[in-house]
Parts: sequence; structure tokens; C-alpha cells
Amino acid sequence: MRWTLLLLSLLALLLVAGLSLAQKTDADVTAETRRVFDAYREHHDTSYYAEDAIFIDMTNSYVVIEGRPAIAAFMGTHTGPPGDIPATGRTVEFPFSTSYWVENGEIVWAHLYYDSATMLRQLGLVE
Repeated sequence: MRWTLLLLSLLALLLVAGLSLAQKTDADVTAETRRVFDAYREHHDTSYYAEDAIFIDMTNSYVVIEGRPAIAAFMGTHTGPPGDIPATGRTVEFPFSTSYWVENGEIVWAHLYYDSATMLRQLGLVE
């Protein structure tokens, strides 16, 4: 009897906690994500990233770019690593896909996917 009462109390506590966590609907989450992403896409302003955000270039997934300043530097002119690629000072353009996770109106992580051979050709490192 005591275990049944304890189990029911625990289930009630989990139900209340779950309801409070589920305050936002899927539509709310989708709307927030779209607002943040559209603002970021329009301006490429890294202030839409959380201060401690993590950005992973999935073609070099061993390199984790952490923090807003490092992410801003990564998205600009090629100034050197990741990896053993020397700085070229060139800017590249290529198709890519990125997955984002948005929390509290900020991008907290992103994974970048692209054809690295296209990038290397534009950097003048391969033909």
C-alpha cells in the first residue's frame, strides 16, 4: 500500500512537471525558430547565436567552434585553420545546408554540411 501511494505521488509530480514544461506549443516553438532564423539569414549577424553557442563544420567534425566571436570569425574571410589549411585571404561561396537548434531566441548550436571539394577549389588549394 505504501509503495502504491509513493508511486502515485511520483506519477502526479511527473505529470505536473511535464505540464509546466509543455507550456509552449509546437506552433510557438516553430514561430520562435523561424523568427530567429529569418533575422539571422537576412543579416548574418552572429548576435543571434548564444554567447556560448557551438558550431560544428561537419566536414571537419573534430573541430568545434565555440562562442559567438569564434563563429563570427569562421563565417568571414578564410584566415587559416580549421585543419592544416594555410590562410588564403579568399572568400568562398558554395551551396550548403545547416541544422540549427534555437532556445530562448538564440541559436545554441549549428551543424554545417557542404561539399568541401568546392570550397578547396575556390581557395585555390585543389584543381
